[in-house]
Formats: sequence, C-alpha cells, structure tokens
Amino acid sequence: MGAVDDRPLAGPGGTVLIIAKPLAEPVSIAACSFCGRPVPPAASFCPSCGAAVGGASTASSPLGPASSTFPPTRPLPPSYGTGPSPSTRDADRRALGQVRLAALLALLGGALGALELVLNTLRPFVSTSTTSSGSRILTFQSPGVWAGILVAAIAVIVAELVLYRLAFRALRAHDPRFSAPATLALLAIIGVILVFLGTVLLLEEIVSFVQCVGTGVGPPPSSCVASSGLLGGLAVVGIGAIVALIGYLGVLVGIWRLGTRYAGTGENTETFFRAGAVLLIFPYLGLVGAVLILVAAHRALRKTGAAPAAAVATFPGSR
Repeated sequence: MGAVDDRPLAGPGGTVLIIAKPLAEPVSIAACSFCGRPVPPAASFCPSCGAAVGGASTASSPLGPASSTFPPTRPLPPSYGTGPSPSTRDADRRALGQVRLAALLALLGGALGALELVLNTLRPFVSTSTTSSGSRILTFQSPGVWAGILVAAIAVIVAELVLYRLAFRALRAHDPRFSAPATLALLAIIGVILVFLGTVLLLEEIVSFVQCVGTGVGPPPSSCVASSGLLGGLAVVGIGAIVALIGYLGVLVGIWRLGTRYAGTGENTETFFRAGAVLLIFPYLGLVGAVLILVAAHRALRKTGAAPAAAVATFPGSR
C-alpha cells in the first residue's frame, strides 16, 4: 500500500477532516526469471546474470546469451601421468609387479654376462696349442659350461621381455599408449629367439670346422668350410638382431611411459623410470638402469597398494 496524505483540513462547524489518498501509484519490481534477482523496470537484461527480460532478444546481451540448458557433456580423455585410479588399481599392481620382476631378471642377466667375461679370461672357449712338430691344435674348453651359460642367458632375456609384455598388456586396456610397446615386446621376443637359433647354427659350423681342420700348419682345406651352413647362420642372426632391436626399442618406450603414468606415485619415480629406460641401451650401464627401474616400480607399487583416502563431502560454509 502507498503512503497517504494526512494533512488536516477545516470542515463545517470547525470540524477537522482528514482525507487520506495515495500519493503515488505502487511500483512493482520485476524479478529475473533466471536468477530471481530484482530487475529495474526499464532494463532489457538482468544486471546480475545478463538474461533477457520480457522476451527481449539475447543477441545483444552484454553478458552473453543466457540459457537454462547446457550442451551434452563429452567424456573426458584419460588422465595420463596423474597416477592410477581406483578402477585400475588391480591392473596397475599386476603390471608394476611384473616390471619389478623383469628388472630383477635384468640384474640376473648382467650377472651371467659378468660370469662369462670372467670365464673367458680364465679359461677361453677356444684355445690353441703347438705340438713338438710345429703343428697347431684347436681345442674347445668346457663346452658344456659355455653352452649352459648361453642357454641360461637367452632364457633370462626372453623371460624379462615376456614380463614387460605382460605388464604392457595389463595397462593397454586402460592406457592405449601401451598398445604399441606390448606389440613390440613380442617382436623383441621373436628376434631374440632367432638370434639364439642362428648362434646355434654358427657354433655347429665352428665345431665342425675345428674338427675337420684337426692339426696342421698350412691353411685349412676348402672341404672343411661349409659355406651354406655358415651363411644360413649369419642370415638368421642378422634378421633376428634387426627384429630384436626394433622390438627392444619399443620396450624402452614402454618403460619411459611408465614414468609418465606413475609420475605422482612417489618421489623421483618418473625420473627413475625414464633414466632406467635410457641406461638400458648401454651394455654395462644397463645394470644401473635395471636398479633404477626396480626402485621406481617398488615405490609405485607400494603407493598403488595403499588404501585410498576416504572422500569427504564439503559444503559451502561448513568447517
């Protein structure tokens, strides 16, 4: 109700009349249909949210068009490098356990390589001796030991690559960046097996050549050299080496990406994974790289295995 005019007026007989009338028409304040805040009568747009008032066009709204509907949301891309999520915890734990075991096998392979160097220094695989008549004799020393070391080394390398492949396969369902490393790891396994078979063929040719030559001072007869078997062994070794090299580079890329995925799971985890991947390229520094990968996988596995923190809902004004 508006204000009233209560000024006294003189009436008949000295009476005082009070006439009440509205001083002005009541003013209605419109409310914005979008945010509910008051809108001035002459406004075309809400000063609070910018929504159009009274059906006006929203094309010239200073705050942009106002709409109560929102476009359909698109699925967010996978978050890489932020650590495993609760939904992928089992796959992450399985993959990290396999990577840790692969690093241990790499250390074992390095120990076998060191043993081979020591044995070759103390007792070479092939030795020569000279008889009283001046003839030279080629003999193999401890062939069984050398064959055992070779077989053990190849088995360790293949097992290491198999573990890396299994780890990458466990992750590629949740992280597509590990699809290529998983495939290339299989290629590396095939290449190593080809190198092993080619080496066996070459060793057979070498043994046959030594037995054929026997003793003698002059050059060996041409009949002792089997060119077909020798060339076949070299071809298998060459093809296997190329295939193994390409596959092994894919394994190194996968290890590098492990550092990206588990960057937030521990101090220096990303650095250790990436440095280990680089050091594995070099023959002797690869042992240091295997240690770094082992430490990084252990830290990430320990962090991944921890129970997730309870989620607490926070509301405005709550303490």
